Amino acid sequence: MFFVCANTECTDPSIAKAIKVLDTNGAPALVPVFENGENSFLVVVNKDFLNSINVTVYGDETVKKVLKDGSIVPANAFESSMELDPGDAAIFMFPTEKK
Repeated sequence: MFFVCANTECTDPSIAKAIKVLDTNGAPALVPVFENGENSFLVVVNKDFLNSINVTVYGDETVKKVLKDGSIVPANAFESSMELDPGDAAIFMFPTEKK
């Protein structure tokens, strides 16, 4: 599933339980959600190749952040607002909602 966040808030029913806030502050971001068995992955990609963007992602206690080295840590161990460099991405993991 792919959708683009171009406004100040971006919500999708498939992530609404785990991800409470996804705010691109008006910056264009590509935000795909991938499912792999019991886990879903939210990827926030800065579509601007010239400028950094500020992004806020806040979730419940089940949300994890996938670090650049591949390690997985609780997302609440980090600030919910972050700066994404031009063309960079942030990856978050949470349990796939059972249908």
